[in-house]
Parts: sequence; C-alpha cells; structure tokens
Amino acid sequence: QASYDRFRAELTARALEEEKRRREAGIVEGEMWQRLPGGTYSPQVSPDGQSLLALRAPRRGERFLAVWKIAETEEERRAAEAKRQADEKLLRDPEEVADRKEEGEAREPVRTLRRWNGQAPQDPRWMPDSRRVLFSRRVQDGYGVLRLDLFLWNVETGSVARVTRLADLADADPSPDGAFAVAVHNRYGVSDLVRVDLATGA
Repeated sequence: QASYDRFRAELTARALEEEKRRREAGIVEGEMWQRLPGGTYSPQVSPDGQSLLALRAPRRGERFLAVWKIAETEEERRAAEAKRQADEKLLRDPEEVADRKEEGEAREPVRTLRRWNGQAPQDPRWMPDSRRVLFSRRVQDGYGVLRLDLFLWNVETGSVARVTRLADLADADPSPDGAFAVAVHNRYGVSDLVRVDLATGA
C-alpha cells in the first residue's frame, strides 16, 4: 500500500508540473471542431492552412480520403443563419425550450476519394501546393498479386494520376518542393528507403 501511495503522489506531482509547463507555454485545450463516427486516421492540415485531410473509416469495410475546408463555407453559414432564425421564431412560444447545440457537429467534406477495384487509398500526405494529395494504393499485377503503388489525387478537380507501376511503395513523404518523395520500399521481405521522382515515377 505504501508503494502505491508513493506512486500516486509522484504521478500527481509530475502531472501538475506538466500542467504548469503547458500553461506557461501558452498551450491550451482547443475546441472540438467536429465529431465524426467511426475511425479517423492521419489527419493533417494543408500547407496553406485552409483544408484538413484525413483517412476516414466510418464503418466496417468502408475507407476513403476526405478533405474539409477549415473555415465555415458560405453554404454552412447560410444554413446556420436559417436555423438560428427558425429557433428564434420557435422560442417566441413560451411553451418551447431551446435545443441544446451539439458540440462538434459533423460537417460534410468538400471532396472524398473512395476505394475502387476493391482497394482503398492509404498513407495520404499533402503535397506542398495544397491542391494535391500523395497516397498509396494496392493494384493487381499480371499474376493477380496486390502491389502497392503511389498516386496523386488533385483535390480541386477530383482526378487521380498514377505515379509508379508495381513499385511496392508505401508511407511516401513529398519533398518541400514537391519534386520527389521518400518512400518505404517493401519487396520479398526486405525493406529500404527510396527516393521517387514524382514526375516520372523513377
């Protein structure tokens, strides 16, 4: 019992020190942006700070990439204003009670990239231009074996361009100028890091 009491006291002291350090550094707990059902992976803000990318898995067997505008869209503003006016009108009735606003209400993404040929995108990374996303996806070779290749998704147009062919690459990170990426190459049980030219796939 004495050892456990000491452990609790030390843990509490460390937690208070960390809380003080964060407060002095100006780190504060943020507000919930939106509450999403299921799984959300690899969330990342675009380099220009205007969009959020994430790999979504809202339910079993469903996986896709999603992009949201961080700022409220004009359509969302109009919907919120219409709801506010409807609520005000409703509350003029003394018998009515205001609805409690749900924190982090889910917003619709402005663009999604779903699975095709049964294979979902994975390992998404923003390109430096904040318009394209580099990701990997499994593609069948001539023998029916699934191999990982790199693709570029243009979020503005929705188009997808294949970068490599049967290269067995994953977890690619683009360079600051977007000319190349460093990826993990996995083949025959051996892994190494490779540099990939994003213009040619070499």
